[in-house]
Amino acid sequence: MKPLTSFLPVLLVCLCSACQKEKFEDTTIQGKVLTYGTDEAIRHPPVRVVIYEEKEVGTWGSSNTYSVVAESMSKEDGSFELSHSLSNRKNYFVGVDENTVNNRHYIWPTYQNLERHKIHGRGGTQKMHYYLVARGWVKFHFTNQNTGSIQRFAYNFGAGAYEEFFGSFNIERTWDFAGNTTHTLYFGTTSNGLDSLWNEEIEVPAFDTINYQLHF
Repeated sequence: MKPLTSFLPVLLVCLCSACQKEKFEDTTIQGKVLTYGTDEAIRHPPVRVVIYEEKEVGTWGSSNTYSVVAESMSKEDGSFELSHSLSNRKNYFVGVDENTVNNRHYIWPTYQNLERHKIHGRGGTQKMHYYLVARGWVKFHFTNQNTGSIQRFAYNFGAGAYEEFFGSFNIERTWDFAGNTTHTLYFGTTSNGLDSLWNEEIEVPAFDTINYQLHF
């Protein structure tokens, strides 16, 4: 057995790390609220921009809450400035208030703690843009007039965009996607008892509707 004294240096290092003093630094975040995939300010400004402070709650930090510690309205060109004294032992994120965003044109972020929204620097002025993902639309037209060849057709675009059809059909659907982003479309058919699956990629522009046709 090793003597107890051999563990003392390790124990002291651990204790010193755990007892590291919390330090606060006055920090200013400057940036713009932009449309993802561009350097253009979002449409229909201004919006309320905030700094979220992450707080761990529950056993061993099993869940987190986010409280607003600073806020400011963006200008017509999308620019904003936020100031707060940030702790070196806490996580902070830039966010946008959903109630001030036109959700007809933009997709509201699902999570507040996305890595791209995290504030990494402390002290002084930090440059950081916030990107909102705009909506784009695809108008689909699916037809099947050859029921002797294709008995079933299905598509799946994710987020509940799934349907299947049997026999002959002439269907139009319009679905919204994250704009300025490439998406994978999944398709499947049944022909003479054999299933066939394939996928295709499509680039969806923001604020626009494009057509996609598939005929059998």
